Amino acid sequence: MDEAKGPNPYFEGLHEGESDELRTLRLALVKERDELRADLKKHKGHIRLTNDIITNQCIAMQSALIDEHHQGASAGMMWISNTLFGPGLIPDIGEAMALSKINPAQAWFDAKTAEHEAMRAKQDAAVGAA
Repeated sequence: MDEAKGPNPYFEGLHEGESDELRTLRLALVKERDELRADLKKHKGHIRLTNDIITNQCIAMQSALIDEHHQGASAGMMWISNTLFGPGLIPDIGEAMALSKINPAQAWFDAKTAEHEAMRAKQDAAVGAA
């Protein structure tokens, strides 16, 4: 053992003065720590991906407004259409019109927001989130 570095937690044998019970606990804690580190790395990746998605959506909407002022409404809407078309998110206009003839966009927004909130509540309940 290198005294400067301290004991190796992965060492399968007994450290000096360590009981079998303490060794078992040490190895279990090392395993749990490693699993938590791997989980944290995975969650950091998810956070980064989410941040990238939100950032790209905001930049596309900003570009749409710039193009709308520079080249007109059709050019601005092309940014929106392209942003939705790529991942297959073009909404069903007929479904939106069936929700409301007066304000289908707001009705679509309200319905899709309610669907998302219900799905989120179900997920939270499944994992015991607050």
